[in-house]
Amino acid sequence: MRNPYFLALFALAIVAFTVLFLKKVPHGLQSYTHLDKLAHFGIFFILSFAVNKAFTYDIYTKAISLVMYGAAIEVIQSRIANRSGSWLDLLADAVGIATFFLMLKYNIWQKITQWWAKAP
Repeated sequence: MRNPYFLALFALAIVAFTVLFLKKVPHGLQSYTHLDKLAHFGIFFILSFAVNKAFTYDIYTKAISLVMYGAAIEVIQSRIANRSGSWLDLLADAVGIATFFLMLKYNIWQKITQWWAKAP
């Protein structure tokens, strides 16, 4: 474990996102095609950041753990009324995870933060 604050942030994010994933989707948001895929991508990108800061496990363990969490969410959603599990949602989760860890591996994340720090 690296930092107890990031561990707390990760735990809070898991709880908050799990609640969001299990809530009924408002009718207004259902009209936007594939908006949920973008949400899944973004949420799992954020979770990847949080898990990376909270734990010192290797990248593969972190990524596989998050994919398993995403799969569990989809299974649970498939058993809840007014919700449905989706392989495409799981794919969006995996793409969000892969994007973060690939950016980390190739130092793209560091280059972006350095560029952002220099921006006026």
